[in-house]
Amino acid sequence: MWRRNWWLIILAVSVIVVGWYRLPRDVPAVDETRLALDTFVQIKATGRNGRRAVDEAFAEIARLEELLDRFQPASQVSRLNEQAGLAWVELDGDTRFLLEQGLYYAHLSQGAFDVTVGVLADLWGFGGDHNKVPSPAEIEAALDVTGYPLLALEGDRAFVEKGVKVDLGGIAKGYTVDKAAAKLRQRGIKHAIINAGGDVYAIGSRPDGKPWRVGVTNPREVGGMSLAVYLQDQAIATSGDYQRFFIHEGVRYHHILDPRTGYPARGLASVSVIAPSAMEADALATAVFVLGREQGMALVDSLPAVEAVLITDVGEILVSKGLEGKIDIFQENRGGSDGGRSKVSSQN
Repeated sequence: MWRRNWWLIILAVSVIVVGWYRLPRDVPAVDETRLALDTFVQIKATGRNGRRAVDEAFAEIARLEELLDRFQPASQVSRLNEQAGLAWVELDGDTRFLLEQGLYYAHLSQGAFDVTVGVLADLWGFGGDHNKVPSPAEIEAALDVTGYPLLALEGDRAFVEKGVKVDLGGIAKGYTVDKAAAKLRQRGIKHAIINAGGDVYAIGSRPDGKPWRVGVTNPREVGGMSLAVYLQDQAIATSGDYQRFFIHEGVRYHHILDPRTGYPARGLASVSVIAPSAMEADALATAVFVLGREQGMALVDSLPAVEAVLITDVGEILVSKGLEGKIDIFQENRGGSDGGRSKVSSQN
């Protein structure tokens, strides 16, 4: 799930907090960045218990990474994969909940989101350091051990069929951010933001009362931003074809694989989902990217308190109904008509 590919750490940051603010001198503030989850995790918090709260939040992140990362030999996900086809594996509450949620989003997206993609990810090299374009026969073999019906839950234990590899990378980072935010809240923090390489959760508003302003990376311009959104007690997660990819014979192959075909999803360059929790935003960003513009946006529009911005591979910007006129657009919108779907123009 989380792999130490150092060059990816710099490229994987999909959103950034735009601007900061000046605090009164008597208001303690903590702004700390640490390496975790294969990215830089930044926590900004204000409050009397800020230092202790931030330390406890990072400790929670470390605990969950060790528990959920399939590349950590002692993790429960690693054990589940080792016992594939052999035995049921006892789970703690966090792992069981995430597997349950993984199945929920798989059903919701009709298989566009799937936690059993480990074999496919490894086949393409996205689980390691050596990328390649697999042969059709290799893809077909990997699809035989991919599919959420191959995962079973019963009480506090799970079972996967022989050859299956569970990978929680599409949902666990968001969940970890949510749990870190809960630690901050437990210490009485009312103004904070957590940015884990593109998965962001905003607690309350900024201390000055304004919502947090978060910028989303331009998928085709290194260091540039496409847009900015405003968050307050909300999360945003972005999935993009620029985060992990390789070029082969002039074709871009990226890590967001369609579990139904075995190949990278096509049509979109970036999907940013705003939701009440980072876990929900994380899973839906992947699902919408795989579903594509029409089915993906239809899913977003069907869910309460969920919004999204889609950027196609030709630079067209599509905005869900609830966000129209509420975000700042910096990237030129190259879209045409879309049957009534609003495409926003630049706002400064």
